[in-house]
This record gives sequence, structure tokens and C-alpha cells, in this order.
Amino acid sequence: MESALLLDRNYIAISVIGWKKAFRLLVREKAEPIGDKIIKNITTCKIKFEVPSIIRLKNSVSYNCFSNRVRFSRTNIMLRDKYRCQYCNKSLSKNAGTIDHILPRSRGGKTDYLNCVACCKECNSWKGNKTIEESGMFLFRIPKKPNFLMLFCSMESLPKEWKDFIPGSVK
Repeated sequence: MESALLLDRNYIAISVIGWKKAFRLLVREKAEPIGDKIIKNITTCKIKFEVPSIIRLKNSVSYNCFSNRVRFSRTNIMLRDKYRCQYCNKSLSKNAGTIDHILPRSRGGKTDYLNCVACCKECNSWKGNKTIEESGMFLFRIPKKPNFLMLFCSMESLPKEWKDFIPGSVK
């Protein structure tokens, strides 16, 4: 994993960033390393530089600039819904689940976090091109746009050194 956990100046997790962005923040002295776990070694003819797994910003930042940066993807939908069908609550394996549009695309439904949920193949087939009301189904949980904390707290493969900084993560 070549991602770094980004903390604000109060040691609160605000984002997960790639090693290149972490490197730029460190070189520009906008952030400082936390801990001793190294994710990337960069060597030039003049210097040797290590990018740590956790970095902390030196100045305050607006939380809004990080809260909306979760890219829409099948994996993020599955993580948000904890790999459970939102219609029958059946547990889904990583490859068995599908994504269902609550309001079907053919009826003007958008492909976004508020209209898509994790779904088993049986429920997706049963619902088909119908709305929830027409199919007689209901959602176990109303879908929300996730922030990175919501997604990363649900990951089991979260790096050990990050767990102290992410509230609600499995330790």
C-alpha cells in the first residue's frame, strides 16, 4: 500500500493521500512525519528521502476541502454498505454483489451515492426496472454520500499504525 494517512494539526484523520502528494507536502514543509513506518524511499544523487505512512499538517485546514473527495466506485458502494444487500440484508462476497439504482436509470435515476446501493443478484433481478414502491421492496438503510472515514473504518485491511488515529476502526 503506497498511501499515507493525512492528519490535521490536531492529529485528526482528514484524508488518505497517495505517496506523491505526501512527498510534496513534506518537501514544501507543510506537513511533518508521524511514526516510523515508511511507505516509499526516494533516492536522488544528492538526497535520500523517506515518505512515512502518516503525516500531519502544520497549519489548519478547512474540513470541507477533504470531505467531498470520495470517488464514486463499485468498491466504495460495497464498503459503504458493508458488503450487505440493502434489500434483503444478505451478506455479499467481494465479487457476488451488484449495484442497484434505487430509481432506475431508464426513469431518470442518476449514478451517484444517493441513488445506488449494494444488492444481491436475486434482489436486483426481482426489482428489475421498477421503483422500490412498485417492487414491494424496502431499503434497510437510506444511502448517504460517504466520507473517507466512513469507508476506511469499515476496511479490515487498514494499516495497524493508522488505527490509533481513525475513530471507530477495528483495532
